[in-house]
Amino acid sequence: MNYILARLQEASTLRGIIIAIAGMVGYSLSEADAVQLIAAGNILAGIIGAALPDNLSKK
Repeated sequence: MNYILARLQEASTLRGIIIAIAGMVGYSLSEADAVQLIAAGNILAGIIGAALPDNLSKK
């Protein structure tokens, strides 16, 4: 359990979760909607990557 909690405190894990969710939801949409959703997920993941340190528990 500690391992999972430690991974959830890393920005790279948050980026991965966002990209995975955008991909899974986009799979069931029309092609145009899926492209927009996946692009938005990638933008959000990029913002998280740029704004947060890789290990969120360190200051």
